[in-house]
Amino acid sequence: MRIVLMLLLCGTSFFACAQSNDPFDNPTEISPAGGITSGNTSAATAQAGEVGVSSYAYGKSVWFRLVTPTDLRINAKTEGSNYDTTLALYRGANISEARLVAGNDDANGAVLWSEIDVSIPSGTYWLAIDGYSGASGNYSLAWQTISMPIMLVSPPGDNFSAAVALTFGETGTTSVAFNQAATVETGEPGAGQRSLWYRFTAPRSERVRIRTLDSQFDSQIEVYTGVSLGSLSVVAINDDVEFSGGDLESEVLFDATVGTTYQIRLAARAFTYGSTKLVLAPAKASGTTNFDAAFNGIWWNPLRDGEGVLLEVGDHPAPSSHDVFVFFSWYTYDPNGNPVYLVGGGNRAITDAVTADLTFPVVTTRGARFGAAFNPANVIRDPWGTVTLRFRNCNQMDLIYTPAVAGWGAAGTIRLERALSRGPGLTCP
Repeated sequence: MRIVLMLLLCGTSFFACAQSNDPFDNPTEISPAGGITSGNTSAATAQAGEVGVSSYAYGKSVWFRLVTPTDLRINAKTEGSNYDTTLALYRGANISEARLVAGNDDANGAVLWSEIDVSIPSGTYWLAIDGYSGASGNYSLAWQTISMPIMLVSPPGDNFSAAVALTFGETGTTSVAFNQAATVETGEPGAGQRSLWYRFTAPRSERVRIRTLDSQFDSQIEVYTGVSLGSLSVVAINDDVEFSGGDLESEVLFDATVGTTYQIRLAARAFTYGSTKLVLAPAKASGTTNFDAAFNGIWWNPLRDGEGVLLEVGDHPAPSSHDVFVFFSWYTYDPNGNPVYLVGGGNRAITDAVTADLTFPVVTTRGARFGAAFNPANVIRDPWGTVTLRFRNCNQMDLIYTPAVAGWGAAGTIRLERALSRGPGLTCP
């Protein structure tokens, strides 16, 4: 009866039903010792934010999770699959924060199956099998590993009584935490596992920011006052700082009182572990936007190698303005194949949300000459159209372009990702 019902619901094959590991948050666990598995992606679907998370994500994926307590070299391949697969290994406890570790479309460039071979530190990883341009079918996954055991010792701050003392400086303090061997004490408050404790005494009364940065695990920050586990009072708690989808990093903002000692609990959610940076710093002035220089840098689409965007965000040059100014430069090609820069920019109010669209006109330039012959009076700026930037998170954005010049074609959207890391000391909102 069960077989008949499945056939009626799913069609002529069991495989027409989506596998349980279709969504990112319900992966099939795979052993760090290696193994073989198989399945079908015909009914696989894309969840919000999945397509374009890397150049190997097309929305016909199934997910696997690898938790390794030791450093590994892993070789994984989809040899034996009957369609054009892609294979990608990520870190990140949520699709919005997935960061590509390694990926491949066609092994050796000559076959349709995929292969990755990469050395990884201990931690939690997500492996995705997808189909090039939405292809699907029967897949075969085989993986093997070489493990290098490590000796685990209790990390600094594992116990409340031995909390790591932090210095609250004018420009902030950054500590590196590694929580793999951390434990939870009896009577400890809060959520999560593998907790580490920190403390600082406020040298002055002001608003304080505590956050994790470049986290390899799903962090949670909790701040308390009190001198023992049994007498703690909550000041602030945060799990995911980014957008509603969640991510690995956390942030709390609170008003510290001079002379008060604050206890910071850094815990892991979903049994994840790895390293993170814990940043303690004065907060920005109230109302300052999170859209700032942390978004600076080069943005590109790996499938469109040969073009890219340079983005610079800074204080507005007018002393009386509280806005930020955005400079945008897109290196691409005109309809005749000639290289061209599309340049533009605009103001952004400090009260605007990071997720709010930013639209501004762009121009092309001509007329001037190179070197000693350059004369700014000769520069002609021709209106081209508009560009809209829509940030999905601090590592991904959509570039929506609308040409207003004949011959450039219709409006469109390009998914971009950060090509280079943000500058040192810049937090990612």
